[in-house]
Amino acid sequence: MGLYRLYGAGTTSTDGLAALDIRDSGMLYGIAWDAYFEAAAARYGVVELSFAPTNQVSSNDVTQVISTVTFAVIAAAQATRSSIVLGDIEIPVNAGERLYLNLYSSGVLTTMKCFCTILVKDKLGRSQVTRR
Repeated sequence: MGLYRLYGAGTTSTDGLAALDIRDSGMLYGIAWDAYFEAAAARYGVVELSFAPTNQVSSNDVTQVISTVTFAVIAAAQATRSSIVLGDIEIPVNAGERLYLNLYSSGVLTTMKCFCTILVKDKLGRSQVTRR
């Protein structure tokens, strides 16, 4: 149980940009995104939190993607930032399951940095933070 954080940085579409293993079974109750994107030309894209090691951007009926953050850099030499907190989520996760950050971009980015923090509680709703 507790908090998990994934960090990814990249400049092009990257599957499995970051990954982590769930330590204890429980329920995923919250997600906080903080992402920064910069490009020399107009670009758009998606960062996914997923059970799948490859992006599912162009797939229909996707069951492995947990959450996404989309971005658009409207003009050359611009940057955009997204900070989003999602709560009241109940997605079961099992010990040993792996979560991935996958990045899809319409072209080369100058930089992309993304933090994704998730809260996992046990089935009784407790969120003891473990530090290992």
